[in-house]
Amino acid sequence: MLLKTARKVVVGVLGGTIVLLGIAGLLLPVLPGWVLIIPGLALLGTEFLWARRLLRKTKEKAQQAYNSLRGSPSRANATPSDATPPSPPAPDACPP
Repeated sequence: MLLKTARKVVVGVLGGTIVLLGIAGLLLPVLPGWVLIIPGLALLGTEFLWARRLLRKTKEKAQQAYNSLRGSPSRANATPSDATPPSPPAPDACPP
């Protein structure tokens, strides 16, 4: 019981420190912000459910931002009705 509590405290302190450094990195040009926030949340997520949920939402938002930059639709929003029907074949110059 004591070992489990100690692990939770250590993970909380280390993960929290990494996340706080990442938040500072968003404001300061010296530290990389998101590069620290994501691993910090992943570390916190090993012990805390709220961190796992926040990490999942962060990953979803990052994927949406990536897709919007690439100009491709999100896989989660794609449906079979979104698919473009194939275009008809071009007419041949010489019929067979």
